[in-house]
Amino acid sequence: MKILSVVAAVPPYRGGLAHAAYREACSVAHHPSVERYTLLTMGPHGEDQALTSTLQQVVIKPLWRNGLAGSILRRIGREIKQHDIIYLHYPFFGTNEVVAFFALLYKKPLIIRYHMDAHDPGWRRVLYWPYQKIWLPFFLKAADKVIFSSFEYAASSVAASFFKKHRNLCAEIPFGVDTQFFSPGAPDPALIARYHLRPDARRILFVGGLDRAHYFKGVSVLLDAFTTWQRRQKELWELVIVGDGDCKEIYERYAQKNGILKAVHFLGRVPDEDLPGLYRSATFFTLPSLDSSEAFGIVLVESLSCGTPVIASNLPGVSSIIHKTDGGALAAPGNVSDIQKAWEMVNERLRRETSWRTAFQKKTVHCFDERKNSETLLHTYVTEGFVSST
Repeated sequence: MKILSVVAAVPPYRGGLAHAAYREACSVAHHPSVERYTLLTMGPHGEDQALTSTLQQVVIKPLWRNGLAGSILRRIGREIKQHDIIYLHYPFFGTNEVVAFFALLYKKPLIIRYHMDAHDPGWRRVLYWPYQKIWLPFFLKAADKVIFSSFEYAASSVAASFFKKHRNLCAEIPFGVDTQFFSPGAPDPALIARYHLRPDARRILFVGGLDRAHYFKGVSVLLDAFTTWQRRQKELWELVIVGDGDCKEIYERYAQKNGILKAVHFLGRVPDEDLPGLYRSATFFTLPSLDSSEAFGIVLVESLSCGTPVIASNLPGVSSIIHKTDGGALAAPGNVSDIQKAWEMVNERLRRETSWRTAFQKKTVHCFDERKNSETLLHTYVTEGFVSST
């Protein structure tokens, strides 16, 4: 089968949607039934390239780089016509509708992967509201299948009305990780030294975008929680923040204002191969997301797969990871006191239950291995009659 995956961004852009779409593409493209898997994205950077024998990337340049809008539309239409299945990662504003139009025109099965609701604390919210309330239901009805990372999230999302009325069109397939790459192990002293961390410190880890688009990650709340936590602890603690973006300096100044900058390590963007070691070096991981823009939290799964427990906001979709693995604790979004209570609970459980890490790591592999989830996705294509099983 030939699959066209349309997504707003792919690595090296660091974001949950881009990362999840890319990892899923790599996993599915290796399946024997896949003849060609194409990642179609837009952006000023990147070029068309073959990533593997079956996985290729197509980059459509923005209007000001590509000339007339008509050439962009023709390119999208041509790619859709040449593939058997169209797999659209929502949201991708300005492109969602174009892809849906050409999929209907060429009678191609359209599968929408609903990643998250679109929120914005600024002026764009006046545009998002009418789009999501009026146009989104029509757009979703154009799909042959809508896939959510969890039905828990679907039932509380902006798409909840569609989900309840058209349950037969919906499927639940969580995002997975490479559980062989993200695996348990002892902390690496060389990695700890390379990032100038304290070998004798207990450590809280955060991994996520530090740009304005990822305002919902709750980094300011995390810094506030760590400020009072650090002062109350007898042991030495440090906070490690992995990620980059146009808000990084703002967060650094905020940490300095709180008097904790010496105990907070802003590592910026790190190589992918260092991520498992950073997860293993942490006492626990924290994702203090603020709203439903956070629908899943793939970094939570990466941490759990490495045997490191997590604290996350009690948000639909995000909480499903904790419920399935029993690998951590939940806190009310934006609530500093609740985050600290969750830290205390997880810290105490680590001391009390020596087999806890092994137990939740095994559950994580069972629920969120990317190879297993890719098989489920491909099976959905076949059972729904989008492609033949041969």
